[in-house]
Amino acid sequence: EFHWARERLFDRSFAETLFDSVLEARTATVLSESGRPTTRAPPLPLNTLEMQKRLNRAIRVSPDAIMKMAEELYQAGFISYPRTETDAFPNDFDYRTAIDDLCGHPSFGFHAQ
Repeated sequence: EFHWARERLFDRSFAETLFDSVLEARTATVLSESGRPTTRAPPLPLNTLEMQKRLNRAIRVSPDAIMKMAEELYQAGFISYPRTETDAFPNDFDYRTAIDDLCGHPSFGFHAQ
């Protein structure tokens, strides 16, 4: 019977030995855990100027090249339209219709369903 009281294991060979024994075992029982659930709000969308500033700092690319990359990502369906300057929708925005319009998209439509 195996009992573990430490939180972390830094010895690679011992970790591999434990891993091998776990693979060979048919069952295991977790007696307790000390993790806490955490949540993070998704980041707000970037407006064009903020996107250019962050990418210029991160990868040292000109604003024109950044906009060209953003346009290519948009055309491939990876990001929303890159030239918008808003990160909020009006109170009367029809979310249901906008989401319903996305349901048929072949790459990400299943997210909208």
